[in-house]
Amino acid sequence: MTVPKWPRIVGQWLIKHEIISGFLVTMLGVSAAFWLTGLGEQKALHSATRQRLHIVVLESQYNGAIAKKAMDACANPSAAIIVEKPDTALTAAALEDANILAFLPHHKVSVLWTYVSAVATLNEAIEVHQSVLESANYRPPPVEADTRRNVRSNAASVLANAIVVREELNAYFDERTYDHAAMQRIENRLKYLKEEALSGKVSLSKEE
Repeated sequence: MTVPKWPRIVGQWLIKHEIISGFLVTMLGVSAAFWLTGLGEQKALHSATRQRLHIVVLESQYNGAIAKKAMDACANPSAAIIVEKPDTALTAAALEDANILAFLPHHKVSVLWTYVSAVATLNEAIEVHQSVLESANYRPPPVEADTRRNVRSNAASVLANAIVVREELNAYFDERTYDHAAMQRIENRLKYLKEEALSGKVSLSKEE
């Protein structure tokens, strides 16, 4: 480990003026090096945690949109509930970050746990509703109305939690990291390729 220059320079001055011994200066220099190294490592940990929380906000926005679609579907009794399940893999990864408790206030960590739990409950409600429909050969039995209401209620909970996650973690979301022009270009490209694929004009292999 390299001892920083400033403790060494100060130490040399103190020795020259016989204010402090060389041994003690060396010890102070090593201690300073450890201290600065620790600060650097902590800064790196905080930077990684901040990036994870940035992604958590994106995931919560995506899940909020899914929950809103589920709510809209459930509001129409004649419509089938065909929605993708929200996922919290990125939030779970952030919660497994050993630095999370040193970086976030405990109440914000609690918000993340509550959000993850809400998503898990919604996914269970979707599975129950799907099982009811499958068992009735997709001819909704009377109990289907109850499971539908349960999905809608839990979807509303996920939407609410997603909004709170965004509010609580907004300070860690850096909008400046996005090239919106590039994102729009990619979105347009995806739409074009989807239309081409549907018309049978796109293949993954150049040989085909």
